[in-house]
Amino acid sequence: QHGSADRSRRPSVTPRHADHDVVVIGAGPAGTTVADSLQRAGRDVLVLEAGGPNDHPALSSANFFDARSRPEAWRTDVSVRHTLAQGWRPYRQGNGFGGSAAVNAMVCMPGDEWDDQADRSTAQDLMATTRPYRPTRATLGTALLSAWGGEAQNLSQACAVGAGPPPLWTDSDVTFTRRRLLAPRQLLHSTEVLTIEPGAPAQVHTSAGTISANTLVLCAGAIQTARLVSTIAPAGSVGDAVQDHPAIRLTVRLAEQARLSDPTLPVVSCTARWRSRDNSPGDGTGAIDLQLLALDATGTGSSDTVHGVVMVALMDPLSRGRLSFASDGSSLLDLAMLDHPMDRARLREGLRRLIDLLTSPSMRSVAEEVFVDDHGTLLSTFSHLYTDDQFADQWMMETAGDYSHVIGSCPAGLVTGTGAALGLVRDTENIWVADASLFTRIPTANTMVPTMVLARSVARRIGGR
Repeated sequence: QHGSADRSRRPSVTPRHADHDVVVIGAGPAGTTVADSLQRAGRDVLVLEAGGPNDHPALSSANFFDARSRPEAWRTDVSVRHTLAQGWRPYRQGNGFGGSAAVNAMVCMPGDEWDDQADRSTAQDLMATTRPYRPTRATLGTALLSAWGGEAQNLSQACAVGAGPPPLWTDSDVTFTRRRLLAPRQLLHSTEVLTIEPGAPAQVHTSAGTISANTLVLCAGAIQTARLVSTIAPAGSVGDAVQDHPAIRLTVRLAEQARLSDPTLPVVSCTARWRSRDNSPGDGTGAIDLQLLALDATGTGSSDTVHGVVMVALMDPLSRGRLSFASDGSSLLDLAMLDHPMDRARLREGLRRLIDLLTSPSMRSVAEEVFVDDHGTLLSTFSHLYTDDQFADQWMMETAGDYSHVIGSCPAGLVTGTGAALGLVRDTENIWVADASLFTRIPTANTMVPTMVLARSVARRIGGR
């Protein structure tokens, strides 16, 4: 009798006049992960996606420039300023099924942030589905591996440091999402969410009408999720600590034998990750975490194979920016990259390590010329990049870009809960965040796998498998 009385006081899981038990906003890696977990637990889940199905053949190409060429796979209602030395420009976000993962570079790393064994197991499980591309011909990537020296490393392991073929999804990210996860049983495409209202049930006002849910899970990405949360959270708490991985690039004119002959091949042929130590606060260990990518082309056309790109990015930046929203629905993403002096010092070290590699014999065999911009300015005329810290810092401030890895707009502990309530929006009972918005610090990896791990962790809190 006592047990029966206890059960009678527990909140019912039966829908209370809601249209759906769970509504997930966003069908990217986070949204499909949450939907999969909750569907497996027997929950009634509806997924809302602002974009389309993303079923164009280009989105299954191993050359990610194919995917980036599809205008319908992007939304451009955000303006970004990377550093205080730059102006504003459009910021592209993934739109449609697969989200940004469908159109980003398809490079995957697990990260080393996981203390929870279940999260660590999830990261390794996801990485087990990837296949590294191992080029058999001379490429910018193989030359970089040779210049690096030593054995190629397996970079699919957490904390792996060294150079090796990049872990890639077995096909493309969007195809991976479809195959690896259960497709949402109920998915509405081209349904823009305008506003949300807390309550029992929560209300979701969309371009197709109002939908109610006992549980609402926001997985629309760090920008769109924050826009929705900002309408119900205290003023000034959303978007105050966003981050992205700052990256700089050099363009290489490739020797003919190193040019990509088959545009269906993966463009990223090598990834390098290295750590060194300095006296900065960083993560408490004094480690600088840097990543280098070699791109064997700049697009899919024959003229795009004449040049390649080498990029170096700071994976543990200290600088933080701000995301704000205008009344017309547009957003301003002021990343303030390299604002912290230690970030400039760290990325400067990465730049000089890259210059050292580019001047090695193996790199010179495939790279006929190296440019610091798209206007034909030779690296050899910019020797001050190597010798003058102030000159190098100014150049980086003027040219740095992002990795399309914006995070931290609704961080756990500030806007959302922690622990057993990880992702629960403060002062609500049934509105959760389960995407990259939650990170309190940017992962030291490309963010797709860490985002999926975090999404599955939040789904466990909600009551999924």
